[in-house]
Amino acid sequence: MSVRVTPLATGAPPPMPAVRWLRKNLFSSVSSGAVTIVLGAALAWAAVNGIGWVIFTADWEVITSRVPLYLVGLYPHEEVWRPQVCVLLISALLGLSWRMWGGTARGFAIGFGAIMLVVGALPHEMETLNRVLLLVNPVAVGLGYLMAGRLLMDRPRRMAAVAVSTFVVMLLLIRGIEGVPGLEPVNPQDIGGLMLNLVLAAFGIAGLSLL
Repeated sequence: MSVRVTPLATGAPPPMPAVRWLRKNLFSSVSSGAVTIVLGAALAWAAVNGIGWVIFTADWEVITSRVPLYLVGLYPHEEVWRPQVCVLLISALLGLSWRMWGGTARGFAIGFGAIMLVVGALPHEMETLNRVLLLVNPVAVGLGYLMAGRLLMDRPRRMAAVAVSTFVVMLLLIRGIEGVPGLEPVNPQDIGGLMLNLVLAAFGIAGLSLL
């Protein structure tokens, strides 16, 4: 006596072959097929010409020569290392947040480190030290993650204290301290660009962690 085994019904429709999907969604009629062909040709033309313009025609010097302005505003050129160190501290904080909460914090930490790595690797005018400080941001994220495992696991209040303390250090680095060599005060009107937004974001993270 043989037993016939029937597959369990999963409720999901079988996968649709690519040709069938194309025929159903893009070429279901003469007019639909014509629109698909016209739009496909237009997108291909735009892509080819756009890539050609980006690689061969566009003059990116006006952008690359102003990258420091976008990053730190009018901050004194010889003191740019200070906001760069603040970025490293932010990366470490994001690594801590990743270990503490995971989820969105993990994606944000990895994304931030990757963006800073790309900014540091782009061919624009920047001192070697400042470029290196940008390139090592992913390392700072990793160190923050490891530190959380040893010091802050399941202790959100301690995490909040670390975040607030780090913000105070960043504020002193960016603003400067009168009479301290290497930390000459900077006019608040010269503090701007992406750096100011990052510091404000770090302050917001510290404030939320206290709740």
